[in-house]
Amino acid sequence: MSDPTPLPTSTVMLVNALEKEETRIAILVDGRLEDFHVERSSRETLVGNIYKGRVENVHPSLQAAFVSIGLERNAFLHVSEVHGPGEDGRSRRSGRGPRPKRLIQDLLKEGQEILVQVIRDEFGEKGPSVTMELSLPGRFLVLTPLAPTVGISKKIEDPMERTRLRGMVREISGGRSYVEGFIVRTAGVYID
Repeated sequence: MSDPTPLPTSTVMLVNALEKEETRIAILVDGRLEDFHVERSSRETLVGNIYKGRVENVHPSLQAAFVSIGLERNAFLHVSEVHGPGEDGRSRRSGRGPRPKRLIQDLLKEGQEILVQVIRDEFGEKGPSVTMELSLPGRFLVLTPLAPTVGISKKIEDPMERTRLRGMVREISGGRSYVEGFIVRTAGVYID
């Protein structure tokens, strides 16, 4: 039985670094744009960085906390971005059934040390925005160390391929209950 989607045969990386303030990188797979990155030297991004921070202030009126991560300004952590071990942020935001209201003052305390990941850089007088829902993206998988679930990209529509990929993730985890989670990215389709 032939595979409906052929595996990529050529991967090309194009780098445009002619201007000193900006570098552009394009990844082409079989002549089609797969990834595109722009890096500006004038402003380094913190997005994606993970820090061990300390809760400096908890503001019930904002339903947010300010977290020191070693920068000039404290990072902003909204209650919707607070995430504990074994708690899946996607299910927290889904509309299934009533759930007790989560209050920032019940979840975090001043002086508490937490792991956070930057989701938005500093802007003007505001510090960066952070989340406790950590994710480590790779080419084919995204590791979600605190959310023990398995997700498959919605762009992978073939039910048999989705089942096969889910089985591969189970194999990776040794068949044990998930301690960490994985999301199979679209690039993971038909990969062995």
